[in-house]
Amino acid sequence: MRALAFLLFSTLLGSLLSAQSSANLGEIVRPGEKKELSIAIQASDPMVDALAKRAFTLHGAFRVVSGPADVTLQLRTSGSDTILFGAKTGRASFNGTVTGSDKLEATAMACDDVVERLLGIPGFFAGKLAIVGERSGKKVIFVGDLFFQKMRPLTPPKADSLSPKLSPDGTKLLYTTYAPTGFPDIYEITLASGRATPFATYKGTNTGATYSPDGSRVAMILSSSGNAELYVSRGNGSSPKRLTNNRSLEAGPTWSPDGRNIVLTSDQRGKPQLYGIPASGGSMKRLPTNISGYCSEPAWNPRNPQLIAFTAATSGGFQLALYNTATGKSKWLTSAVGDAIEPAWLNDGRHLLFTSRKNGITRVEIFDTETRRTSPLHSQRFGNSSQANFVMPR
Repeated sequence: MRALAFLLFSTLLGSLLSAQSSANLGEIVRPGEKKELSIAIQASDPMVDALAKRAFTLHGAFRVVSGPADVTLQLRTSGSDTILFGAKTGRASFNGTVTGSDKLEATAMACDDVVERLLGIPGFFAGKLAIVGERSGKKVIFVGDLFFQKMRPLTPPKADSLSPKLSPDGTKLLYTTYAPTGFPDIYEITLASGRATPFATYKGTNTGATYSPDGSRVAMILSSSGNAELYVSRGNGSSPKRLTNNRSLEAGPTWSPDGRNIVLTSDQRGKPQLYGIPASGGSMKRLPTNISGYCSEPAWNPRNPQLIAFTAATSGGFQLALYNTATGKSKWLTSAVGDAIEPAWLNDGRHLLFTSRKNGITRVEIFDTETRRTSPLHSQRFGNSSQANFVMPR
């Protein structure tokens, strides 16, 4: 049935797809040509059409138009979970078929395919998102998609749950919760079953848990020694190894893409600054960001290991900044009204999620580091959101 549907689809697109190729960056968008591509999208299903247009509008490298365009994309549904797509540019054309859990996921996957073939970098539309939302006065962890069409609460509103971190395969999530003891403990929850189990419940504060890029280890901050220190354990929480031993407070670890190093926040100099340390242990060295007296919440770029985003204090509050380890220099990324905090990279290494905080309202937004454009991921009807974490499951 799907083979017949694909044959009919190919015939329908015959005038559009006069030639097929494995289109890539060199064939479609040559470096230095255009930073924004116009794209015309046609879909037989209104929901598919709306999602595809929203996705490409959100990206920043595309401008959705209704007339002549650099790229023409057609999408057709096949059954309830398959999308057939075809795209054409002035140089090449390509088509494909994608099956997801439903037609909306398949649409996101198809759009990701198109982005990668056109730009040479991964798409992020079909990734998994975790955030903290507020319900009944408590902070609850939600998990779902970037378009907030399948967002569901993962933790009950009995006590605050914070700092969600998804596993690389998107099947599990680490978080800090004040239930059931009233003290901050780290729990791990399996997304499919919703079953939560203790991960680190030592005396004192247990927080900041984050998986290594391959999921085999976890970095976290524990204060069982009497001071907040960095530890690295196995992926299941066993055999935690203490990596720091000082009088300062450590927080917010982030892994390098190869899993060999960790950057975290430490107040050794009296105010928070960024420090690096080998993941296997060793001396901790300050990153000379030299942009602010208050630097925290580092996020290591998953595709470019030279880049680390972080939150920095300015005269008017907090904004996102970027440190380049190769040049040793930092630059400001945002200049938003209010605060821009809690950066989290998407898998393409181009976009960041962050928390916008203004007039008592917090909302997760997306930031394009190339165009410097920001866009909210959800309307205010959802309520407050913060602490975004994202993975593209392997």
